[in-house]
Amino acid sequence: MSIDKDLLDRLMEGRSPGDLFGKSGILAELTKALAERNQAIGTACKTRSNIGPRKRLRFAVVAE
Repeated sequence: MSIDKDLLDRLMEGRSPGDLFGKSGILAELTKALAERNQAIGTACKTRSNIGPRKRLRFAVVAE
């Protein structure tokens, strides 16, 4: 999967490395939002027979 470079540029615009990768930076916010979205979609899809067991995802956040 490829992430659109224009989207990345917009996310990075005007932000320092700490704003991007810090404990409460955008990477942490994106990680949380993706995990919540994944859980919401997984919950909605539980009734589908072609969905296998869900795997727990682990994320590492780079400290400032």
